Amino acid sequence: MSIGYIKHDEEFYGSAKLLNGDEIVGKLCVSEDEGGDYLFISQPAKVHITEVIQNEKRAQAVGLKKWQVFSDADFFIVPENQILTIAPLSEEAIMMYQVFVQSEYEDVDL
Repeated sequence: MSIGYIKHDEEFYGSAKLLNGDEIVGKLCVSEDEGGDYLFISQPAKVHITEVIQNEKRAQAVGLKKWQVFSDADFFIVPENQILTIAPLSEEAIMMYQVFVQSEYEDVDL
């Protein structure tokens, strides 16, 4: 898989679907190194979906939680060969992510 279609060295709010099934949102930046492309993810959040019953109808609630629960790191590097796809976030998703970051991380510039 190549993530060469993404503008390199420009940060954006995005979602990365990893080969292990995780969907991670955050500030993303793709950079190239000798070994290929790498994805830098700042303040990563994992998307989680919960089934709920509302007015006797099934629905899904979407939320965010820290990707690496026991880590104090605020950014991670993912090699290109672990990424299925990358996409920019919608305006609504960016706002949801920013609320999450303000509640989970200290001293973060958005």
